[in-house]
Amino acid sequence: MIPWKSYTQFAAPRSRQFISEHTPEIDDNNIPTAIDCRPHLLLNLPDGTTTFFWLQNQQNWRIGRNSDCDLVLSDQCVSRYHAAIQLLEPGEFYLVDLNSYNGSFINGRRIREISQLHSGDRVSLGQVELEFFGGLTPFTIQNAEVTAALKSQSSTPVVR
Repeated sequence: MIPWKSYTQFAAPRSRQFISEHTPEIDDNNIPTAIDCRPHLLLNLPDGTTTFFWLQNQQNWRIGRNSDCDLVLSDQCVSRYHAAIQLLEPGEFYLVDLNSYNGSFINGRRIREISQLHSGDRVSLGQVELEFFGGLTPFTIQNAEVTAALKSQSSTPVVR
């Protein structure tokens, strides 16, 4: 069994009421881009708004209803300490259920032991759902000046 220093839970709610006031609202300075590939959780809210929870500055994040969780959710189907996400190796994130009453699910499958998260995985906790993004996100450089600079520095011809 892997020792847990702390526990964390994450989820993207089906209703705005499930997210506590501790979850930051998205703004122009808080939007992930193709270049900014910091690991995060995406919470899509039914009212059309989107919220991000950044997975940074620590190795463990606890999720639940309790106010000392890193991601606090007010859904009554979420346990006080429901689940945790842990960074074990650079770029390797894992989800563990903390013996929650309603369980934790990755892509619709209940987890019973520590499970690795992959970019795009959907995590369900109680009645809330979130999407995990970690690692590099592929993108295309559209800027002709950047493309030209890359071509001039490369000894390998660029095929278009």
